[in-house]
Amino acid sequence: MIAIEVRDKALGLAKKSDADVVLNPRSVDTIEGVLKETEGRGADCVFEFAATDQSYEMALKMLGRNGRLLMIGTGSGLFKTTSDSMIALEAQVMGVTGGTAMDYIEVARLASERKLVPNITKVGKLEFTQLLDFFEEMERGEIFGRAVMKA
Repeated sequence: MIAIEVRDKALGLAKKSDADVVLNPRSVDTIEGVLKETEGRGADCVFEFAATDQSYEMALKMLGRNGRLLMIGTGSGLFKTTSDSMIALEAQVMGVTGGTAMDYIEVARLASERKLVPNITKVGKLEFTQLLDFFEEMERGEIFGRAVMKA
């Protein structure tokens, strides 16, 4: 797995979570890095979370033949391509909103068997008046992995 992220702390978390390669687009050409790591084939699947014009363009350029681009993040980005490039790659582009009830049951099973270990980096019980501070931390990108708020 190749993790791409601009925040070094998040890249460290990805490496700790067994990412094979971590790339920061601020310091390396990530498209070139993905192609190098895949011996020129490109990625079989790209999970796109940033949802910006630039991230969509980069994701498509990283994709290999018969690859899948999964758009998971939401944002203001526009996905722009031509039919020629999609046909040449025989690529699939899919929007992903979440999972089914059975998907969540399967995730819970995998977690209980320790085959899936979530990165929970912050756990705490917040008073209602602290919610704004919590959301501001998320906006500033200071929470890595997942945060769990107890009621």
